[in-house]
Amino acid sequence: MFINMKEIASLFSSFDTCLYGGTSGRCLCGFRETDLSATSCRPYILYVTDDPFLITRCHPEKDIHYLLCSNTSSDKTNIPKDALIHCLQVNECSVATAVKLLEPFFIEACGRGLYAESLLKILFAEDGIQAMIDISYSVFRNPLMVFDAGYHLIAANWEEVSASPVGRRIVENGGFSESEFELANNNDHIHKKLMRSETPIRIKHPELAFEQMLCPISTDKDVGHIVLNALDRPIQPHDADYLLLLQKAIDQQMKKDEFIQNNRGFHYEYFIRDLLDGKIAIPMHHMNHMDYVGEEFSHTLYCLVVETARSSSTLNTLHIRAEFERLFPSAKTLLYNGEIVVIINQTDQKELADDEIKKLHQICVEHGIYAGLSNRFEEITCLSEYYKQALRAIELGVYQANQPALFLYKDYYMQHLTNLFTQKESPDTFCHPKMKMLFAYDKEHDTDLARSLYMYLVNERNYSATADALFIHRNTLIYRIKRINQMISVDYNNYHERQYLILSYKLNCAQMDFR
Repeated sequence: MFINMKEIASLFSSFDTCLYGGTSGRCLCGFRETDLSATSCRPYILYVTDDPFLITRCHPEKDIHYLLCSNTSSDKTNIPKDALIHCLQVNECSVATAVKLLEPFFIEACGRGLYAESLLKILFAEDGIQAMIDISYSVFRNPLMVFDAGYHLIAANWEEVSASPVGRRIVENGGFSESEFELANNNDHIHKKLMRSETPIRIKHPELAFEQMLCPISTDKDVGHIVLNALDRPIQPHDADYLLLLQKAIDQQMKKDEFIQNNRGFHYEYFIRDLLDGKIAIPMHHMNHMDYVGEEFSHTLYCLVVETARSSSTLNTLHIRAEFERLFPSAKTLLYNGEIVVIINQTDQKELADDEIKKLHQICVEHGIYAGLSNRFEEITCLSEYYKQALRAIELGVYQANQPALFLYKDYYMQHLTNLFTQKESPDTFCHPKMKMLFAYDKEHDTDLARSLYMYLVNERNYSATADALFIHRNTLIYRIKRINQMISVDYNNYHERQYLILSYKLNCAQMDFR
C-alpha cells in the first residue's frame, strides 16, 4: 500500500482537517512525535506535533510531512505555502489521540508492505506456492489451503489445517471430498460467485464452527482458489487485503510456472514440436544446416512420455522435468499436449542400464506418475513413431496393472502386435495347427503342454533351463516333451517351424491376456 497524506487524512475523517501542500511522491513508512528542527527531518516520516511554529520556521530542501494537532479551529493561513511542506492540520485533536489512530494504521500498512516484500522474494527465488503459504500463517494467524481448478489441494498449512475434521478429510483425500463438492454446488453456487468476485467472500461451512474466507486465484480464468480458515482467531478486517496480496503472488507463480513449462525458449523445443506434429518431413542427411540436431540428438535415443492426466494428484511438472534432467544431464524435456516428453540421449551409444531404468521407475512411483519408455532409436526424425510407442506402453501397461509406474514398450510389443493383427485377422487363423492341437488338449485335460513346448523352444531346447523357468523338475519336463512328441511331429532342427510355433503361442496368449 502506498501511504501518502490523503491516506493519513482519511484516518481523521471525523475531525475538522485541512491539507496543505497536497501529496508528494514519497511513500510514508512511519511516524514520529517531534519538536526537532526541519533540517533533522526525513522525507519518508510523518512528524506529529502541536507546535505550529516548528512548521512556520521550515525552509526545507526536501519533502517534509507534518501532522499538526490543534486544540481549536485555529488560523490556517500561518502554514507556509511551500511545495516541499506537506501538512495535515487536524483541529480539536491532541497528539496523544493522533498517535492512537496512527499507530495501528502504520503497523497494519507496513505489515502489508513487509508481507508483499516476502512474497516477492519467494517469487524471485522460485520457492513455489507452498513457501508462500508457509510464511502466510504467521501473517493471518489462521491456516490456509490452495486448490487448483480440479479442486486438488496443492498447498496448505498442513498440520494446522488437519486440526479440524473437515481439514483432515481434505488433506487425506488430497482435495475436495463429496461434501465439499456438494457445498460448492448447493450453497447458492458459491464457486460461481467466487469466480465473479474481485474481492474475497466469507462463508460458513455447514460442518464447521468457524468462518472461511475464499478468494479466486484469478478471475480471468478458473485456475483455482484460496481458502482462509478462521480456526485460531476470527477473521479480521485487514485479512481481505492480505489475501489479495497472496492471490496476486500465487497467480504470478502459476503464470510463471506455465510459461517456463511451455516456453523455455530453447531452439530444440520448436524442432521437437514440429517433429511430433508431423511438420518436418526432411531426411536427416538434409538437416546439416541445423547444427544443434547433430550435436544434441545423436547416438542412442529413447523417448519417455509422462501422461500427466492419468495422475490422481496435481503434478509439479517443473519439478518432475528437473528430476529427469538431473538423472540424464543430456536429456531434453518439454511439455507437449499436456504430457511431459523426455528425449534421453545416450552419448556413449550404450543402451539404458538396468539401474537407470530402476531409477526412472522410482521417480514415477514417488511422484505418482504414469510413464512409457520407447525402444531405442538413432535418428531424431523418427521421434514421432517412438513417441507413439511410449504412449502405447502406458496404455497396455495400465491395462495389466493400473498403478503409477514406468512401462517399457519392449515388455508390451507382442500385445501391441496382437492388437494390430486381430483388427483384421484372428490369431486362431494364424496359429500353427500343431500348437492349436496342444491348446485344445490343454483345455480339455487341464494340462500345460503348449506352454511347456513354448518354453522349451525359447530356452534353446535346454532341459535344465526350461525346467527352471517352469519351476518343475527336469524329469517332469522330459515326460511332457515325450508326450508332446507322441501327439505332434515337430522338426526341432527347422528354424522356421520353431519360429512359427513360438509366435503362435505368443499371439494367442497375448490375446487371452487382453480379453
